[in-house]
Amino acid sequence: MRSQCEVQPLHHHHGYRGPRNERENVLPPRFYQERSYRHGFLGAGLDAAMFGEILRYIYSGTLHVSLDRVQHLYQAADLLHLDYVRDTCSSYMAVNVERSTCVELYKFADAFAVDIVLDRCLQCICRHFAKPKVSISEEFCSLSVDQLTEIISQDELEVKEETRVWEAVVRWVQHSREDRLQHLPSVLPHIRFTLLTSDAMAAILEHPLVREDPGISKVIRNEVQTETSTQKTRVGMDTQEMALLFGSSKREMLCMNPRVRRYISCGYPADLPPVVTMTVTSDNDIYILAGHSHAELSLFVTSTS
Repeated sequence: MRSQCEVQPLHHHHGYRGPRNERENVLPPRFYQERSYRHGFLGAGLDAAMFGEILRYIYSGTLHVSLDRVQHLYQAADLLHLDYVRDTCSSYMAVNVERSTCVELYKFADAFAVDIVLDRCLQCICRHFAKPKVSISEEFCSLSVDQLTEIISQDELEVKEETRVWEAVVRWVQHSREDRLQHLPSVLPHIRFTLLTSDAMAAILEHPLVREDPGISKVIRNEVQTETSTQKTRVGMDTQEMALLFGSSKREMLCMNPRVRRYISCGYPADLPPVVTMTVTSDNDIYILAGHSHAELSLFVTSTS
């Protein structure tokens, strides 16, 4: 099997120089109509300091972005129609999506329809779904019902067993039980019950949330009866451990599983400099050190998922 890796350079954004024409055509906030958003983000954090940063950008053309203020800066830019600032913030958030930030940024990107960030966050959430900082987190429990169902509907969820999805839904419901119990019947169809073992299914039917509400039990039994036995598995259910082999003379790396005699040949992007070395982290990120000489090396990252 052969595939092409998506390799991204590692870098951090701090200072940016904006276009003069945009800075010369900014009107004060009173000239703009009030904006409204789905999840009530507008106004939170838009204090004098944040608009001071916008003013500095207007007069100097330099924009300073950091992870702790990028969301507020995006809101201010969106309110004032500063496209360059907004696009810069979007790009900054997209390259800073990681396990510890993906759920928070997903909620923000969904509220403001920032597609580039939304897609990156969804990929990260799926990949790290079972990790403590994702589905087992306070941020995950504060998702809306639509956001929750969007996530658990993904084929790309990296879970070894479907019980992980059920457990995440239970935590979400119990976070605000009185308000969320009513949504459970609409959430349950997104759990793939036919992928569960008979023991796991029996344990779910004995769970207090199910046992105390005959209606929920009925929904689950109906789902089991109507779902097909060929229901698609999640990505994480088919993963396997592989050894990574690479050489500086070839434009590819091999992922091999000797036990089943399977290998995957992954070609490097054409514009990637010669590879010096690489390593794999416990999160399955591949870090690649590459460059035309030891004096000009760059670090790139890709994923085995």
